[in-house]
Amino acid sequence: MKNLLPIILFILFSQNTYSNELEAVELNFCESPELTMCNREETQESIDAFEKLKEEIATEAKENAQKRIEVELPKRGLLKRLRTYIAREKIINQEIIYAAEKKLGYFEKDIVSKANVDEIKKYLTISVEKSHLSEKYKKKFKKIINEKVIVGNYIDFMERTKVTSSYFKQLWRAHCGMDGMTVNAFATTADWKKYVLICPGLLVKLNSLKNSKQLNNEIFLILAHEISHHFDSGKYSKAYESMANCYQKELAVGLNKRDGNVCEKDDSRCQKQHKEKMLKTTTKCEKRESSIRKYACNFLGSKWNKIVLKSCQKGTGESCYKTVTWKHLGEIVADYWATQAIGNYMKNHNFMQDEGVEFLRVNFEILCGSGDEGIHADSNVRGNYLIGQNPLIRYQLSCQPPTKNYCQI
Repeated sequence: MKNLLPIILFILFSQNTYSNELEAVELNFCESPELTMCNREETQESIDAFEKLKEEIATEAKENAQKRIEVELPKRGLLKRLRTYIAREKIINQEIIYAAEKKLGYFEKDIVSKANVDEIKKYLTISVEKSHLSEKYKKKFKKIINEKVIVGNYIDFMERTKVTSSYFKQLWRAHCGMDGMTVNAFATTADWKKYVLICPGLLVKLNSLKNSKQLNNEIFLILAHEISHHFDSGKYSKAYESMANCYQKELAVGLNKRDGNVCEKDDSRCQKQHKEKMLKTTTKCEKRESSIRKYACNFLGSKWNKIVLKSCQKGTGESCYKTVTWKHLGEIVADYWATQAIGNYMKNHNFMQDEGVEFLRVNFEILCGSGDEGIHADSNVRGNYLIGQNPLIRYQLSCQPPTKNYCQI
């Protein structure tokens, strides 16, 4: 309830002067970053615009795909059924991309312009250079950012690569959804090249929002995050070992395992279950007729119960905290670099407090309410810790220093 107080006060005094409103917003961010960045409801107008564009793109794609399907599907040959399925999926996916390009190509060119991408890369480079990484990793990561990563969309991707239909289909479904309208961008590698690709759904969503003066404001966090995946902990684990240890202490207690549960603090529940199972085993084995059978029953039962105990213990204590940290680390590292880049961007542009809060809001809104599926940290961790406790950002917004230990590299 304490965290809701700034929001309630802001609403109650919303009729005060503009200056007072800014003070309320500023107080909110310093004390409740995620609530501040997520306190603006999406208008019905933008929701309707999003749905309308999705429907228009889907309708046009379906009509054009049907014309091609009638002509291009295999007529005969080996594995005709499988080849027909793959060909149909590829045609549908392509037509979604083409329809989105037709509707939003002008908009995408503004967002994924060379100037915008270069600016994001510039501040990622600054962040890497200012880090405490070894010169070896600094050089490698800066080269990846500036020379290796290609930012584009599926049109660019298909024209640049010769990936198989099945690989393309897997990429599409995993990241952009069956209809291509998942609001997402993602990093991938094909033909030995590093890509950041933007789903049509993200373009449609950004087009329906248009909250900021500069389109780059709304895409900065997303693109910086995805570019950073090309030098994250999944590829360079040794570079992030010290950071992982820090996150294990600061964040692991709240990170979810894949089953949706957090790590247990200790193995007391496991030990209790083990004792109960051992008692059941002993009771069951006592019913065996011969001493040899009793011994064998107890021996095998004891071994199995120990296996179950060890399995249970993996979900508890430091062992679990380490596992869950490393499972999330790739995404947390990408968030970290993106947030550092944002901090340096804000510092260089010397935002006024209200401008800085708005810049963070339009970047973060797309993540509001996001959960933790075992790989991504949830909106609370990303908003309140990774952004909200970032020393650079707090300084730019005239907040007090971080109230928690902020893991840096």
